[in-house]
Amino acid sequence: MVAGKSPKIIKRYSNRKLYDTSHSCYVTLDDIARMVMEGHEIQVLDNTTKKDLTAITLAHIVLEQERKKRRMPLHLLKAMVKKPSESIADFIRTGWSFRVQSLKESAERLLKSNDSFKNVPAEAQRRLDEKLSSLAEEFMANVYVSAGDLAKLNARLENLETRIQALEKTNPPPPSSLAES
Repeated sequence: MVAGKSPKIIKRYSNRKLYDTSHSCYVTLDDIARMVMEGHEIQVLDNTTKKDLTAITLAHIVLEQERKKRRMPLHLLKAMVKKPSESIADFIRTGWSFRVQSLKESAERLLKSNDSFKNVPAEAQRRLDEKLSSLAEEFMANVYVSAGDLAKLNARLENLETRIQALEKTNPPPPSSLAES
């Protein structure tokens, strides 16, 4: 949010057009999405009834983005219809915690198999482990994630998984460490 500023007022007319009162021009859902991404606080009001339509408009933006990119799993969309308040949090807790754990295990295997990492002091490794755990816990505590954020996080995790797999291919673990697993 832009500090110290009152929200931008967007009026929604009966013909479904959206009007930005601060710039005196019509705007699209994409324009509103961009405003939100830039940190602007917005408020969408029905021009006739003055009813707050902000939540409905933001939900509409999420659905439009999903329609364009199709990045959310179908089971998540169905769960959102069945239990809107629980589905995203459950998806993150189950899907993401598994992926984070998987990445951590892959990184640990890589560290154990690569001699250049054996010189890392135990205290530094412990602090790194604590920081990763803390970040994972903080992430899990903040379960509100927009569809765009979720897509970006998925892409970053996939990138990390690909990079770890590439490192594992170039630095395969010695035969003795395979027996440990």
